[in-house]
Amino acid sequence: MANKLTEGIKTDREKAEAIYAYVAQNVRYDVEKFRNDDFRYDDSAIKTLQTKEGVCQDYSFLTIALLRALNMESRFVEGFARGNRHAWVEVKVNGDWLVMDPTWGAGYIDQNNQFVAKYSTDYFDPSPDLLKKTHSRTGVMY
Repeated sequence: MANKLTEGIKTDREKAEAIYAYVAQNVRYDVEKFRNDDFRYDDSAIKTLQTKEGVCQDYSFLTIALLRALNMESRFVEGFARGNRHAWVEVKVNGDWLVMDPTWGAGYIDQNNQFVAKYSTDYFDPSPDLLKKTHSRTGVMY
């Protein structure tokens, strides 16, 4: 699947961006799971691919699985975003870690606690200043 999504793409950066775009545009944020704090360690990339919904860890698991299928070194980053627990992804591109947050690239939660799909590339390789304003990291897992 990852190869199909990146067919014809030459650079690792462009491949990473294609994976980010696919996940952000095809997974719906599960507001209920977030509100119920229903995070499970048995959640997986396969489950997210099948249900096409999830929270930040699910977006991250799927993104990492697709990147690794392309033999791209990637890792799960945990921390906080605007005061809530959050997870995102780092992928090694040309020897440097590139940050991507496909959850925040997918859309937002409106004032009625509904997910609004609104794709954005703002959180694909965001500037350090933007990231510092919104995300704080507490750990990394491979």
